[in-house]
Amino acid sequence: MRNFNQLSITNLDEFIFSRSPHTVRSGNGLTIGGWTVHPEINFTLPSMQITETSIPEVRTLYSQMITEICHRAVEVHAPALAVEFELLPELTTDPQWGAEITGVLHETLNEFYEKLKLLSTLHDWLRTFHAAGEFLLSKVELRWLERLSRQADKLPENEAQFIDQMLPLVPTEKVRLAEYGF
Repeated sequence: MRNFNQLSITNLDEFIFSRSPHTVRSGNGLTIGGWTVHPEINFTLPSMQITETSIPEVRTLYSQMITEICHRAVEVHAPALAVEFELLPELTTDPQWGAEITGVLHETLNEFYEKLKLLSTLHDWLRTFHAAGEFLLSKVELRWLERLSRQADKLPENEAQFIDQMLPLVPTEKVRLAEYGF
C-alpha cells in the first residue's frame, strides 16, 4: 500500500468529481476515481438486539438485504455498485459474527458478479472504447448495443430456466428434441 504525506490535489480548480490521481480498484474490477461515478448503497440492520440466539436472524436479514439490493441494481441497469455496510458493535465484539456477515455479503455479491460479468464486461468495453474514440460505432450500432444489453438483462438466471423458456419456441417438425434428451 502506498503512503502519502501530502495532498494529491492541491489546487481546487483541479478537483474534479469522480477523478483521482490515484485510483483504487476492487477485487471485482470496480475502479474508484477513474472518471465514473458509481452508485453506492449504505445499509445496516433495523433496530434489534444481536445475541447468540439472534445471529441466525441477523445473517438472514443481511442476506435478504444484499440480495434485494443486487436485484434492484440489475433492474435499473447499474453498471457497477459500491456497497458499504455497518458492522455494528456486537459484530466487532465477536469477530466471528462480523466475519460471517461479511462472508454472506461477499458471497451474494460474487454470485451476481459471476452471473453478469461476461455480458456487462463486454458491453462496458464496447461503450468505453467507443467513448474514447478507439472503437467506432454508428448510431444504429449504439442503439443495437443498448437493445442487446436490455435483452441480456432479461435472460434467465440458470440453464434449466433458459431451456424451459426456449423449448416451446423450437419448431418440433424441424428438430427432433428426443435426440438431444428433451
